[in-house]
Parts: sequence; C-alpha cells; structure tokens
Amino acid sequence: QAFDTSYVSLVRAGESAGKMDTMFARLADFREKRSQLISRVRGALIYPFVVLLMACAVTTFVMLVIVPKFREIFQQFGKELPAVTQLLIDLSEGMVTYWYLIVGVPLLIAFIYRTLRTRMIRFRRATDRMKLKIPIMGELIRIGQIAGFARTLSTLLSSGVQILEAILITRDASKNLVIAEAIAVLHDRAREGESIISGLDEAPDVWDTFVRQLVRSGEKGGALDKMLLKIAEKYQMKVERMAENLPKVLEPILLIGIAGIVGFIVFALFLPILNVMDSFSAR
Repeated sequence: QAFDTSYVSLVRAGESAGKMDTMFARLADFREKRSQLISRVRGALIYPFVVLLMACAVTTFVMLVIVPKFREIFQQFGKELPAVTQLLIDLSEGMVTYWYLIVGVPLLIAFIYRTLRTRMIRFRRATDRMKLKIPIMGELIRIGQIAGFARTLSTLLSSGVQILEAILITRDASKNLVIAEAIAVLHDRAREGESIISGLDEAPDVWDTFVRQLVRSGEKGGALDKMLLKIAEKYQMKVERMAENLPKVLEPILLIGIAGIVGFIVFALFLPILNVMDSFSAR
C-alpha cells in the first residue's frame, strides 16, 4: 500500500529482465511527468474555485458587517427606503439571523456529497460524468486523464509488463469512474482476444478520433507503446496550453459576475443617500 501499483509492476519487470538501473531511471522520468500533469490539471481547476470562494467571503463580510451599519444610518433618515435598498437590507438581516446556515449548509452538502460518492457507485458515476460535461474544465479533465492513461500504459508495456496487467493498473490509477470503466472495456476486449481499438470505439465520448487513430496505427505496426507515448506527449502539451489559457477565459466571466454583485450593493446602499441629498437641494 505504500507504493503505487504501477511502480511495483515496473520494478518487478526490471528485476525479471535484470535491468534495474534502466527501470529506475524510467520510473523516475515517469513519476516526474505524471506529477507535472497532475499539478497542472489541479492548479487550473482550483483557480476559479479560489476566486469564487474569495468573492463569496467578501460578499458575506459586507452583508454581515457593512450593510447593518448602513441600516442604522438609514433609520435616522426617517424615510421609506427604495425597493432595491430594502431588498438588500432584508437579505442582510436574514443572513445575520441565520448565519449558522451560511456555514452549516455548505458543510452538510460537502459531507453528503463525499458520503454518497464513497458508498454509491451510481452517484459517483453520475457526478464523474457531469464533471466531464462541464464546459472547458470537463475537457481539461478528460484530456488530463487520457494523457495519464497513455503515459502509464506506454511505460508499463515498454518495460515488459503484460498488456492485461498493464491495462488493469491504468484502470486503477484513473480518478474518474467513467474513464476507469472505459479502460476496463479495453481489458475485457484484450482478454477476449480482440484488438484494443474495438474497445476504444465503444466509448467515443471518452476516446477521441486522434487517440483511436494512433492506437489503431500502433496495434497494426506493433508499436503500441510508442504510439501511446506520442499520445501522452501530445495531450500533456494540450493540458499545458489549456491550463495556461483557462484563467484568461474565466477571469472576464468572474470579474463581470463580481462587478455585478458589488455594483448592486453599492447602488442599493448609496441610493437613499443620494435621494436625501436631492431633497435637501430641492429646498
């Protein structure tokens, strides 16, 4: 349990072939490339959530601390507040009264989500499929998973690990159940004596045309490990580009959303003050 299954299989293959030095060098390169891939995908996916979390934290602070102070000022005016201002104050009062729900509900949802994913395969499959359908980020997850699959399988095959064992190892390494099940189909077809490409064709939503073409070429030419490595390198570069461009795509959307919330709060808070100033000017 202390070591990844793929590491154990690679070391076992190197020991059988009497090439431990070569295998450890290959293992080090494999681990470095896989770590780079995982960190890039995670970094790209975490960024928008961090920005949203910060925006929610600032908005919550304003609603719980700043808006109540303005409410005290407005009470001194002795005038009916504009509808938009009254709406903001009502929201603030609700958040102050039921502050524990602001903390409790997200924690409860997170707990239920993790529990259901752990205990219900159908729920985990459904949520993993939903992740793959998220615009931009879903494609990043899919490409990252394929890059990891291709590199792991290529490294195992080129090291002398039998294909059935190698496919099982790559299946177990996948963090997305939909993709893991697509890899399991490859194992079933290989065990039945069919080509891997027949299994790839059964899940075109996971394995795109480029992957299927290169695997078909690799199987026919007896160079499956080399073609898988080419897929891994190609898709790792694609992940790098997508991870670099993702903030550029999401930043305008996030900024517009945050600006809309801030603009609404500022407008609602200062509208009564402007109305009072106008009434004094009219006198």
